[in-house]
Amino acid sequence: MMTGAELFGKLPEYKGGVKDVILKDGTGLEIETQEGSEKESYITRIKETNRAEFDAYCGELEKCGFKCDFENINDSLVCREYIGADFSVYTYLNIPKAITTIIIDRLSAALSKFSYGDQNPLREDTELMQFGLYYSYGVKDITCDCGMVYAIRLHDNSLVIIDGGEHEQASDEAVEEFITRAREMTRTGEGERIVVSAWFCTHNHDDHMEFFSKLVEYHSDIFDLRRIMFNFPSKSVINYVNPCTDTIKERLARRYPEALYLKPHTGMRFTLSNAEFEVITTNEDLVFDWYDKEANKRLHSHNESTTIIKVSFDGSSILFLGDCEERNGDFMRATYSEISCDFLQAAHHCINEVENIYSFVKAENVLIPECKYIIELELRHNFDVLCKYYDLKKFYLAGDCTRIFRIKGGSTEEIKVYPVAGYKFDGSKW
Repeated sequence: MMTGAELFGKLPEYKGGVKDVILKDGTGLEIETQEGSEKESYITRIKETNRAEFDAYCGELEKCGFKCDFENINDSLVCREYIGADFSVYTYLNIPKAITTIIIDRLSAALSKFSYGDQNPLREDTELMQFGLYYSYGVKDITCDCGMVYAIRLHDNSLVIIDGGEHEQASDEAVEEFITRAREMTRTGEGERIVVSAWFCTHNHDDHMEFFSKLVEYHSDIFDLRRIMFNFPSKSVINYVNPCTDTIKERLARRYPEALYLKPHTGMRFTLSNAEFEVITTNEDLVFDWYDKEANKRLHSHNESTTIIKVSFDGSSILFLGDCEERNGDFMRATYSEISCDFLQAAHHCINEVENIYSFVKAENVLIPECKYIIELELRHNFDVLCKYYDLKKFYLAGDCTRIFRIKGGSTEEIKVYPVAGYKFDGSKW
């Protein structure tokens, strides 16, 4: 089993800048063990560097036989993916921060294989669903005060599902309601499988996985999952206490062995049908800048490991913030000149203030994965911060109902509303 240093030893030397340490970077769909994995990814970075040094390094990669499969250049980032015989190298220069990040990725499908275009559209609009969940005080195995599930129906009638609520929100009635709405959105009849182009998970907290995990284990005959994308950090850099991560990895690998896996990295752009995905930031941008020597950890929490993605479709867009924290916002502000969207998913169920994000991101509508009761009782200050920067009349709470926005030509043409299904957890298998 090769170490990170041995793998990076197979790459050309980056000439210039100040080199940082090499860290483990996760195992994708494999269960991470203390013994390590042959598929483990690794990451390092070079500080105080520049475009000329970055381009020279990329040229050396090509001389070593790596083929450039993807490139994205903008005012903030220069990003390239190189495919080699044994692994791929994803590297990007953060221009404002003068940092090059280099990732040895032995897990992901090439972006050119993962991505597909809108070649045979069946629909001329897109639908965005904020699925209504039952929120209340968090009482183990009974109720939950967090969790979120979103879905986007694309032109090819497939869905992209984002995250998944806590198991306390995954009663049989709630799951059946989700299946009903998914069939309605895709016009899929009983007995037909619903195509899910991708499941994207913002971070590996149970309230963002367990509802979907139940779908994977007990309804794989209904959902045809084609792609999986998440960027979960290595256990070596974060306090790792939630067994649901290993559970869903095992279920996904067993139920959908043919599904393509992608580890999203900052600056990636790819297309699924008519939707373009842009990776704004991942845990890989934060993992070097904080280190707790006593705990031997480099990330504060799973929330801080959130992958932030912007999805654009039919002249509209949504920014998924997951449960991001202030440091995620600091990175965005230091890297990008501006970020705007039509729909903004409010961060961490309003549990975090993150004013540094709300004062920076421009948005028309705010989707809030929380209920009024919890906000009024415990989170009013954070809600008031949202109100400072966005129009209260365009706030939509997942605790109120399920809402499906129909979007065409850059405008929302219809909003369908359905009552929340399910109450306290019914003790069903999950």
